[in-house]
Amino acid sequence: MPFNGSGSFSVVNTFTPNTTISSSAFNQNYTDIATGLSDCLTRDGQAGMTAALSMGSHLINNVTDPSGAQDAATKNYVDTQNAAVWSTGDVKLTLKTVADAGWVLFTDGTIGDATSGATVAAATTAALFALLYAAPFVDATCPLFTSTGTPTTRGAQGTAAAAYAAHCRISTPAMLGRAMALAGSGSGLTARTMGLVNGQEANTLITANLPAYTPAGTVAVSVVNGANLLNNSAVNGYPSGVGFAFSTTTVTATATFSGTPQGGTSTAFTNMQPSQFLNAMVKL
Repeated sequence: MPFNGSGSFSVVNTFTPNTTISSSAFNQNYTDIATGLSDCLTRDGQAGMTAALSMGSHLINNVTDPSGAQDAATKNYVDTQNAAVWSTGDVKLTLKTVADAGWVLFTDGTIGDATSGATVAAATTAALFALLYAAPFVDATCPLFTSTGTPTTRGAQGTAAAAYAAHCRISTPAMLGRAMALAGSGSGLTARTMGLVNGQEANTLITANLPAYTPAGTVAVSVVNGANLLNNSAVNGYPSGVGFAFSTTTVTATATFSGTPQGGTSTAFTNMQPSQFLNAMVKL
């Protein structure tokens, strides 16, 4: 057995100078060598592995990118494929509290270059900065600030490149605590601009929000010192020509309405639907 299971090779027989070498001992050594060489990989790929190959935590270098479905993937290949899947401005939901490399969490903060004073200040933010600077985003949806935090505008700064070079910082779309919806103009719906913040958590109804209604109840009337003569008229179902005599003093009537109280205490009601809250991150 030429290999001992740990990769070490040893011959079975050793020889002493000036002594006769037996053919069986000599042949045994050569047989072991032949067996050992047969277990080795040839550089020209004449045969494949017969068991799993452990690299012992070492690298395999100078490997070409894969071309077949069962080929091993290189780092370059994986990086290229990931870049094709995710590009600047792509958003993904996550349970993570720290952004992946090349991403930034939505925190209602700002981004800019290394000296911008932004929440995320790094040279890697340039592409996302330019995306948020351009239409359909505007100053109202993604506000712009100087490096000192003073509000500024796209009109004052000019191009995205000029604003970035001036170390401005730009706000990412406000996302915290808000439901996400698709921008655009759905059939029968109001047009919504990308980056727009809309709606509120609770509302208090005002009179204009209520439907028209008539309170239910009764009116009780009492007449004091009636003073009229009703002749030749139909009154309370009596035929015409029947007269009723009253005293000649002035008629005084009072009415009292009683019914079920309507309305409430003007407590604000929530607009929140059952929700689950996650984090989101955007690709730089």
